[in-house]
Amino acid sequence: VITLVTLLTPPESDETQRKFYLRCKPPAGWKKLRIKYPDLPSPDATLLSQIFNCLLGISACLGMTVATNAVFVKNWLIVIAGGLSLLVFGGILIRRTFKPGIQKVL
Repeated sequence: VITLVTLLTPPESDETQRKFYLRCKPPAGWKKLRIKYPDLPSPDATLLSQIFNCLLGISACLGMTVATNAVFVKNWLIVIAGGLSLLVFGGILIRRTFKPGIQKVL
């Protein structure tokens, strides 16, 4: 159903796509728009970098979930391990995401 609706719906205007690109700066899939508007900036991060950040976020959330569930069964070793996982992976993600100068972009 989604594919059918996608194919039957007219595409967004170039200006709408341009505004979206400027806001999100996606790393892949926008070659036609970047060729049409050569003044568009390059993406802030590579696709590989964004995938790595995604995996860091998933690992941090998993650590938090494991730690929270372990509290209910009073398995304190797992609580500590999950909490450390949250702090380490979440800390690395935050450090990679909020580099100096990011406030200008946000």
